[in-house]
Amino acid sequence: TPIKSSAASDVYKRQVWGWAMLAAALAALGRYTAVSRRDFGGITGDLAGWFLQRCELWMLAALVAVQLAGF
Repeated sequence: TPIKSSAASDVYKRQVWGWAMLAAALAALGRYTAVSRRDFGGITGDLAGWFLQRCELWMLAALVAVQLAGF
């Protein structure tokens, strides 16, 4: 039998997913800022690419974790 869901629960789930992904992106940004200043003295193109990859992976991990938690 198909699972029926209400529009309100779908909106709630998407909000939880979005907030989790935003938190992960901000955590990645904080880490990027600290590492780039501490170890490299500033931002370079290579570090920007590193940040982009890390940010995408952290956001994906947050989405998976929230979905596995049942949201």
